Amino acid sequence: MAIDLAVALGVIVARTAVAELIRGVSMSNDDWAGVAAQVVDALVTTTTGQRSGLQQMGQRLDQFGRRIDDLGRQIDGLGRRIDAIPAREFDDHMAAGRRYVRDFPDSWRTAQDRRELIRDARHEFVRAFGIAERMKDPYRQALADVAIAGCWLWVPSINDVTKTVGAARRILEQEILFGTAPLAASYKDVLSLCKALGERPASTGVPLIPKSGQAPTPGARLAVTAVQGHWVGCADVEVTVEAVTAPEPPAAPSPGSTAPGLPATRFVRRSGGGIVPSADPSSWPLGTPVPPRPAFFPRTPGRRPLASPLTSPLTSPLTSPLGSTASGGTVKFKVRNKRSQWISVSLTHAAVIVELPVNNTLPDQNRVAPGKTKTFTLTRPSLTTLNRALPAKPRIGFVLPNPPQPSTPGTPPPARRQLPTPANPPTRRPFPRNPQRPTFRFPPGDPFGSR
Repeated sequence: MAIDLAVALGVIVARTAVAELIRGVSMSNDDWAGVAAQVVDALVTTTTGQRSGLQQMGQRLDQFGRRIDDLGRQIDGLGRRIDAIPAREFDDHMAAGRRYVRDFPDSWRTAQDRRELIRDARHEFVRAFGIAERMKDPYRQALADVAIAGCWLWVPSINDVTKTVGAARRILEQEILFGTAPLAASYKDVLSLCKALGERPASTGVPLIPKSGQAPTPGARLAVTAVQGHWVGCADVEVTVEAVTAPEPPAAPSPGSTAPGLPATRFVRRSGGGIVPSADPSSWPLGTPVPPRPAFFPRTPGRRPLASPLTSPLTSPLTSPLGSTASGGTVKFKVRNKRSQWISVSLTHAAVIVELPVNNTLPDQNRVAPGKTKTFTLTRPSLTTLNRALPAKPRIGFVLPNPPQPSTPGTPPPARRQLPTPANPPTRRPFPRNPQRPTFRFPPGDPFGSR
């Protein structure tokens, strides 16, 4: 679900003429004529047939076409479906606004006529916004705001354009963080227009588009990609990653010493003979009969050895031999809070998570005051099972870059392993016979001959 009108206006704003107008360069009506015609085309063509994701979901139930409409007429008695009345009113006002816009380019219009037409079209889009606000439909609200911004761009009034597009961005942003509608694609389109107009700085990150019903990154409802050494902004919060260190391999214990935290190894005698190590020395006294030991190394080529039942649970893939949880290294980053509320910062294996307050409640750790910048150095937790479900709390994720691979200065990178090419097998030739040597044949039935 996207707002194509925002994309079309973004293409127009990227032109040199509009860029000069944004910088404050005055333009004549003749210079603006070509841009104004493109604005009219965008308002007329790209707003036609726009529907919110919730309405499209509801329309999937109308697969029987007029049968459902007939059922609605029977229920309502007025020839209209009660739940579709606000949506139809919204579409009517949007269509009326487009009808006014189509009259802009006529050559016989005077300047006064065009000002009245653009005012009437803007009023229709404003009425459509009021209906969408009453419906509590953020997508329709953003669509009406972008259409209003197109009217202001035709005037042109860049300040009004920036103000209106910024309002549409905040509506979508609020719905993504606190609501339930999947509007990441529409938010991305409107945000690109805001960056082109200068309403958002160039350092604002592009939001990641998640799959349906999933989070863009584990633990966040809205996420962008962080860049090491550069500020990246999202929802009035900026983060810069200064250093990402890779995890250090655990130190192996010296031969003949017992690692701290691990019990001493004891042995028990097998009932049929032999001695095997005990997995739990406290519960297996000496001489306890044990079941036969399974084959740890299968005979099938290409298979990995089976796991031993005597392996300690402390040596799992996510733990080190010393029994401590294996972390993903440390991450040093700065957080700049431009919001009017406190925020809280945490770290997952994949991203820096910024949590916004809900009902004046916020975690106590790693808080950042409004208008302040704070530096954090947090330990990256171990990679566990990823939960891609959408979190209930409003959280923003800054996806971490990949850590650099540790290497020794002056050593070339490891070469790619190549299997040796097997040599051609030697051709087996028959043993040559000596024609001068006689051959004696034994009669059948007496393989050793008569001697």
